[in-house]
Amino acid sequence: MFLKRGNPVTLTSEIRLNRCSACGAILQNDNPQEPGYISAKRLEDDEETGYCDACYNLRHYNSSSSPEFGADYIKILKKATDSKALVVYMLDLFAFEGSFIKGIGRYLGANVLVILNKRDILPKDINDAVVIEEARRRLVTEGIHPNDIIVTSSSKNVNLETLFKKMNQYREGRDVYFIGASSVGKSTMVNAILKSYKNDTSRVISTYKVPGTLLDVMEIPLDDRSSMYDTPGIFSPESILNQVERPLLKYIVPRQEVSPRVFLTPPKQAFIFGGILVFEMIDGPKTEFSFMMSSDIAITRTKSSNLEKTFNSIAQTGQVKPVSSQIKTLGSLERKEIVVPASGHMVIRILGFGFINFNGQNQKIAVYVPKNVGVKAIAE
Repeated sequence: MFLKRGNPVTLTSEIRLNRCSACGAILQNDNPQEPGYISAKRLEDDEETGYCDACYNLRHYNSSSSPEFGADYIKILKKATDSKALVVYMLDLFAFEGSFIKGIGRYLGANVLVILNKRDILPKDINDAVVIEEARRRLVTEGIHPNDIIVTSSSKNVNLETLFKKMNQYREGRDVYFIGASSVGKSTMVNAILKSYKNDTSRVISTYKVPGTLLDVMEIPLDDRSSMYDTPGIFSPESILNQVERPLLKYIVPRQEVSPRVFLTPPKQAFIFGGILVFEMIDGPKTEFSFMMSSDIAITRTKSSNLEKTFNSIAQTGQVKPVSSQIKTLGSLERKEIVVPASGHMVIRILGFGFINFNGQNQKIAVYVPKNVGVKAIAE
């Protein structure tokens, strides 16, 4: 069996108090360079003190920087594909495009299981079968042909039993590698697995640096011959989640089901999202726009003629949230102009942030985003 449902791993009181529950190193707060180090701040805050700092950071990748996809990851994936391991590629169902890792398809191999995570964020009336079919078509364009696609929510335990069953089925007694962009919920998923994990082997959960790379992975024994490897979240350069300060993520990443915020607007109107992003209707007929994004992001509506003044005031005073210390004026943002087709449903995706639905009628639109953030206009 891949997982045995039961109580979380427990050790004797003496070991639990003195050893890291993941790597087994003796916990100490004297030398950060030695195994088992736990910082005084985490001890003081009583923050998961059963783990050393190294293992704690692996369980919470979002608390540290994420490496870009490159040679080190390719070495890990080559090891996985050479051993015919199961590669679990995790995507963010809400910020779908922003969670894609460019060029990764050619390295995933033939034994791939795709997880579409954060189902709890999308409206309940969206059909899962439709979501899976759309994802499959998009994956094909990246050269990815998975064995299966599963819709999950790691934070709400949606379809986790199905995931465990499918992982058992496709791994066929071999290793499992978890791969995904930062902020897709991979660490939360691994934590959910650990809560239900029962180790019947003589091996302990451990962390180590993969030979020939700068990457640390967490190894979780599945049986005496195979393991599950949790790799660090990969930096996605076009996602806004990797272009703004981490404290802003609590506003940008939705924590509950997203409801559309709908506005009917004539031309020469603009919408300011917090103090980090702008959507402007430059020209075209009066249009109904449906904004799908975190409810924690404030929306300010203004005339185009007042846009720069209003935006600069918000960014500099922080009167609404979120605002960034890196963005003080409208000129700090990149302006991307979009000419919309004469008819048909349109979706504008701001990678990592959300999307905007409306009917195309030859509108002329501008989107202002932090530098390097991707914007995709799709006619459906």
